[in-house]
Formats: sequence, C-alpha cells, structure tokens
Amino acid sequence: MKHEHFNGSHLCRGDCRFGRFTEVKIDTALFKRCGRWIEFGYAVLLIAALTQGPVLSLWNRADQGSLGYQVDVAVFSTYFLVQLPAIALLGRRISLSKNMLGPIGILVLLLGWLLASTAWSTYRSQTVVQISALVATCCAGVYFGSSFKFRQQIAIVAAAMQIGLVASWWAVTRGWKGADTARVYWIATCKTSSYVTARDCQVHESGNWIGIYFNKNSLAPVAVVGMFTLLLLTWLVVSKRSGKWWPAIAFLLVDVLILNYAVFDRTDSATAFVAAFGGIGVWIFWSVLRYVARRTPEWSKIIRNAAFAGFSGMMGLGVWVLSHYETYIASQFGKRPGFDGRDIYWAAAWDAVKTRPWIGWGWMSAWFTGSFRDGLTDSLKDDYFSHNGYLDVLLGGGLVAGVLFVLWVLYSGERAIKTSLQAEAGQWTFSMAALVLIAASQESFFVGGNFLLLLLVAALSGPIFVREAPDGS
Repeated sequence: MKHEHFNGSHLCRGDCRFGRFTEVKIDTALFKRCGRWIEFGYAVLLIAALTQGPVLSLWNRADQGSLGYQVDVAVFSTYFLVQLPAIALLGRRISLSKNMLGPIGILVLLLGWLLASTAWSTYRSQTVVQISALVATCCAGVYFGSSFKFRQQIAIVAAAMQIGLVASWWAVTRGWKGADTARVYWIATCKTSSYVTARDCQVHESGNWIGIYFNKNSLAPVAVVGMFTLLLLTWLVVSKRSGKWWPAIAFLLVDVLILNYAVFDRTDSATAFVAAFGGIGVWIFWSVLRYVARRTPEWSKIIRNAAFAGFSGMMGLGVWVLSHYETYIASQFGKRPGFDGRDIYWAAAWDAVKTRPWIGWGWMSAWFTGSFRDGLTDSLKDDYFSHNGYLDVLLGGGLVAGVLFVLWVLYSGERAIKTSLQAEAGQWTFSMAALVLIAASQESFFVGGNFLLLLLVAALSGPIFVREAPDGS
C-alpha cells in the first residue's frame, strides 16, 4: 500500500507495509512567491473595485450615483465581499492589542465613536450600513499599508487605476449608454432636400466623459491618482537608474501617464487635480529633506524634529491661499466661484453642524433625515452628501469626531517622520495623505467603500508596520 505524507517542506512517498520512504523536497519558496503574486493581484482588484465604477457597472448601477433612501444591497454586498479577504488577512497578521497605544488606537476610538452614534442617529438604518462600510474600508486600508512596501503600494495603485480608465475608454468609444454627456440635436430651421441630408441637419455636441462611473467627478479622481502614481514611479525609476532597461520602463510609464491625462482632460472636471499638485509638492518637499539629511548627518535629528512642523505649516498655508484666492484659482480651471457651486452644499451642512455641534446627527444620517431635508433649497433636493469630507465627519460625529480625526492624522504623521526620511519611497506617506486630505475638501471621500479613504488609511498606517532599509531615492 502506497502512502504519501506532506510534512513542512518535504513529501514522503513509500510502501507503508515495510516502512520504506523516499523523501522529496518541495520548494516552499516557490509557493511563497506564487502566493505573494496572487496577493499583489488581489490588492490591485481590491483598489480597482473601490474606485466604485467597476462594481456599479457590474450591477448596472452607473446611472444611480445618488441612491437616495434605498440601500443597494447588491452593490453594498459586493464592496464588503471584495474587502473580506483583506480583513481576514489583517486579523491573522496584526495584533490589535499591541497597537492600541499608537495611531491605530486613535483610529479605533474614532470608529468606535461613530459606531456609538447609531444610538442617537436621526436615521439609524443609514448609519448602520455606512458605519459597517467605513470600518471595513479602514481595515482594508490598514491591511494594504501593512502588507506592502511603499514602492509596491505605488505600483499597485497605478495598476488598479488603469482598470477603471481602460474600461471607461472602452465604454465611451463603444457608445455605451451614459458613458458620456454627448448629445445630438436637430437644427430647427434645417430642412432636408436632395442637397441637404439628415446628417447635415444634426449637430453633434461633444460631452464630458463619464465612462463606467456615475458622473465625471467620480472618473476624474481615478485618472488623477493614476497620473500621480505613474509620475512617482517614473521619478523612482529615473532616480535609481538600475538595470539596462530603465529608460524603456520610464518611457512606458510616461506614455501611460499621457493616456491617463487624455482621459482626465475629457472629463472636464478639476476634482482632485489641484490636490495632485499638492501631493507632488509634498513629494518634492520630502525629497529635499531626505537629500539634506543624507548629505549632512549632523542635521538629520534637527530635520526630523522640524520636518512635521514645516509640513503642517505648508498645509495650513495651502488652505489659506485656497480660501483667499479661490475665485482666481477656480477661473484658471474654467470653474465658477464658490468652488463651482459647492459652497451651497457646505452652507447647508454647516448650518446642520451648528444645530448638533458636540455629538452630531449620527454617521452619514443628516442628509437622509426629514428635518434636515425640509430646509434644503430646491437645487439640493436630489443630493445626499456634503461634498466635503470634513463636514461629513462633523455632521456624523460632532466636535468629538472632528478632534479624534485631527489627532489621528497628526499622530500618524508624527510617527511617520523617520520612515519618510529613510525608507525607499518614504515620501509616499505624506504625499498620498496630502492628496486625499486636500481632495476631501471638495468631495465626500471619507466614506466606506471609497478607494481614497483606503489610500489615506494605508498611507498613515504603513510607516507603523513597514520595515525597510534606508534608501537614497
């Protein structure tokens, strides 16, 4: 009777009756490499799914960007299922109790407070669904930040963005319904004749690209993050210049970046574009600090102590410039003053914050509450978001949630300074965080099931777990 037994990295084969076995060594390293590549693929699909367009298209929901009072069970379940492996892997790899005293602990407190807001929520069913999604996405973000090195994170995000962009290009070029806002109308005074065809009487008006997403402002951030990460990869490839193929790789990255910009340009949306400039500025800022700290070791401690204060000051200056010169900045992108009409949403949300300043309305419940909606103008009757992530936090959890959010960001940033100055591609932490934090001033990106929230959590939690050797890039 033949018998096979796998034990660790060895496979035993032989005749059990006589106890004769042959030991066959299995290459466990190969299994680990295959598993790692599978995990890379999963991470790409995870982030691509959370750009939301692929999932909405899967369930034919792209025309239902504002779902109103109805929770789309199919869409919500898909978001949750795609994040489930990340949550399982996180639970297996990370001990929550060992990290409760750091930034992760403050994030847990913030999520716990928003979960507790279910008790006083003005629309409990909405809060239960949204807080579940928020917790799942934050867990997925910690998983992503703790499982991959910074350079790997940049490459994975860049690849994930291409899925939605290529699918959107396909949808537009194939004329899918709702893929763009182009329209054809008939010239009223035109009449067909032997010399004038029906085509001559039609005017084809090119519109904005939407692709597989629910509006142009949801496609634009995907293109912007795609361009941003491709630019960072190009920077890393050129600065390293390792291997004989690096010029070809850099050329390919630039080509794809240009294609990403072509898609972005067709959206006619500035959403997240200004934020990308902020992220690039932060990357350059930290690159300079890394260079100085590397060339003058005696200054490294001073730089480490002053870096975060300087970064925070730059962010504060950016907010001041944006608020005082908004009209000029908006005009440069062809947009109307008042942040292209978002000030109307913000005014309504801020009035609601002032009515419940300390504990809020319950997470993501205010815009679904009858007493809140009764005071909205007609132009806001079909909207269910503040178009500002910070107002969403204050609306959902009041001043308590706002303070916890600020503490989480600041403490995470302070803990990330050493890694950002020394690790390969350490600039990623603050540059990606800056991009999301700036973009969230224009849209509601701090919600569950959104890839930008995942990237923010990953960027701020990554330095806690990722251990990399010092690098000069």
